[in-house]
Amino acid sequence: MSGRRQRGVAVLTAIFVMALASIAAASLAYRQNVSFHRTEALKHSEQAWWVARGVADWATTLLEKDGQDNNIDHLGEFWATPVDYLPVDNGVVTGRIADLQGRFNLNNLASAEPLYVEIFKRLILNIRLDGSAPTPDPEQLVSAIQDWIDPDVEPRFPGGAEDGIYFSRSPAYRAANRPFTSVTELRLVEGVSPELFQALLPFVTALPEETAININTAPAELLLAMSNNPSPGDVAAFVETRAEEPAETLDVVTNDAILGPAVDVQGLSVSTNYFLIQGEATIGRGRVRLYSLVFRSAQGQARVVYQSRDTL
Repeated sequence: MSGRRQRGVAVLTAIFVMALASIAAASLAYRQNVSFHRTEALKHSEQAWWVARGVADWATTLLEKDGQDNNIDHLGEFWATPVDYLPVDNGVVTGRIADLQGRFNLNNLASAEPLYVEIFKRLILNIRLDGSAPTPDPEQLVSAIQDWIDPDVEPRFPGGAEDGIYFSRSPAYRAANRPFTSVTELRLVEGVSPELFQALLPFVTALPEETAININTAPAELLLAMSNNPSPGDVAAFVETRAEEPAETLDVVTNDAILGPAVDVQGLSVSTNYFLIQGEATIGRGRVRLYSLVFRSAQGQARVVYQSRDTL
């Protein structure tokens, strides 16, 4: 009886050891598999990053050549055509270039020139909000944005907002008291609802200096905001044909009055210095989207000012 019991214990011990060995082997195989896929994903992500960087470098070179060959910028040029699908080794690349001076520069609201304030107020009234979101008061919204930019802590009237307003938020924060570095900051400004931010996003930018609006690339809503008595029919006709027949000078504004009577051309241009390059590379398991802010000088020399994986 004792011998039979000992043999039974030995068999159970052997089964237990084999089970442990099987579990350890399975665990080791699983860890090796996870490690392999993690290494592969890191390799693909690294490759995708460099491909996305290559897209930015290529687009910058393209903009530099365009600036040296042309004095105007418009939507009929090669740079304005997006690349929706470009096969590369083990993946695909997409990319597009946007003219940031076809948008309203939020930092222009820090200018002493009242023209930009009036343009932005009219732009607010021209955009469409989704759902039942109420149209904000343009006067109050401008005050809140100017308070976000200016260096002082005194709220403007009406509708200004400084630290006292933002300290009551959860979590609390302070007014930036400096120019916008990204349009995403607009979400933090008093009076900017999520619906308003999404509606404004295609029409605004944040550039490091005062910039004019390129009439050859600006959307109709922004062009209509250039005058307090716009000509919608003339603006629509110009937008329809400008890719093939772009404005080469601002004479179409002063002489032909396509934007309406008595438009101040000080805030307008037919050429651009700032562009946004958006490149996305998918290589195997890796995917990288890269945004590049490019400055092109009057002499046509282009350089990347800033890069981010988030929208600028």
